[in-house]
Amino acid sequence: MNEARLFLREFIKERDFKSATSFLVNEPGLSEQILQLTEQKAEYPFAEHASWLWIHLAKEKPQFAQPFYARLLDILFETKNESVLRNILNALSQLELEEYRESEFVDLLFGFLLNKTHKVALHVYSIYFLLRFVRKYPEFKGELQQCVDILMENPTPALTVAARNMKKELSAI
Repeated sequence: MNEARLFLREFIKERDFKSATSFLVNEPGLSEQILQLTEQKAEYPFAEHASWLWIHLAKEKPQFAQPFYARLLDILFETKNESVLRNILNALSQLELEEYRESEFVDLLFGFLLNKTHKVALHVYSIYFLLRFVRKYPEFKGELQQCVDILMENPTPALTVAARNMKKELSAI
């Protein structure tokens, strides 16, 4: 685990995502340790930066990250850390949907929307992720619209854009 912490310290200094993701794909043991830092809720800044790195692994190397889908999803159920929630949901959004804990995941995403204490990024990512589920299960369409209407009582610019994009996509479903 010390190897992962050292890697993250260097990554934090350089923030070279391309090099880091390419290196980690070829070092599965280190990738595993970095994911474990997030799973184990390592002290700041390790869990946060480890989860941030997983966004880029999922985006740049989805074939590498896809087998970790279930573990990434489990993190969403286990943490309250806003940065980790946002990062892991973003990472999952880069991957193909899987049926693992699907109904619980949908409930969790609606819960994120209904909890106004969450930061706007988590709300926005939840909206976009729920749209993926609405394509699969159109019966969620009305519920998603209602949740977003509640959020729009005090919209931020990012939330306004997400709501507009959601309405456009819902009208096509």
